[in-house]
Amino acid sequence: MQKDFSIIIPTLNSEKYLEETIRSIKNQSKSILIECIFTDGGSIDRTFEIIDNFNQDNITKIVISKNLGMTEALNDGFNQANGKYLTYLNSDDKLDDLALQNLKISFECNENINWIIGNCENIGSKNYLNKIINLYKAKLLKKLDLRLLLVNNIISQPSVYWKKDFFYKVGKFDETLRFNMDYDMWIRMIKLSKPLIINHRISFFRRHSASLSYKNSFDQFKEKFNTMKKYNSNFFITLLHIMFSFIILFIYKITKY
Repeated sequence: MQKDFSIIIPTLNSEKYLEETIRSIKNQSKSILIECIFTDGGSIDRTFEIIDNFNQDNITKIVISKNLGMTEALNDGFNQANGKYLTYLNSDDKLDDLALQNLKISFECNENINWIIGNCENIGSKNYLNKIINLYKAKLLKKLDLRLLLVNNIISQPSVYWKKDFFYKVGKFDETLRFNMDYDMWIRMIKLSKPLIINHRISFFRRHSASLSYKNSFDQFKEKFNTMKKYNSNFFITLLHIMFSFIILFIYKITKY
């Protein structure tokens, strides 16, 4: 039987937050059939123990243990996905309790829509900055189009879901990218199909000192610029992209975000 949702969860020594991530999946409506595909890169902590203890009647669990990079692991997971709707959730992020229920209703009521973006709430120690970012992204998300996305990636990855057949049309994640494989995917998606923006909180993105985005901020923004350049030749958009990236990096640095 085809599942409603396939959620790819990349893990690597993820014991600190993984139980909270899993709990958020278990808290979804029990009427929704979920497939969780864990792609592990060689954990040596309690990650596998936590996954082994994760069981629920409406949830199917698959574990892929290969020493792959993040992007390759995602593609490997999606190759095995059986759900109608796909996403990936980092092992330190989590879902809102009503996330999958709201998404399923939205997909079923909008059959021509290929992908859906909901709101995401940043969480972590910098509460004041998280609130500003949450408000900023929620406001701009309502105006999303290709040009705005090229200027700045305002899409929060944990709140994006897409149809399985649409994934095959768009193509797999670019395995040459380490940090912005999702940004590259969003650009390719929006060039093919306009997303449905829903005013529901779908996920929580955790910003912390051990996260990939925190430890590699400069490299991430450099790769994001190169990704944008693949799809854009407009000088004004390029200039705005550089300006916004510089402002964001400066804020991150002075606030130690």
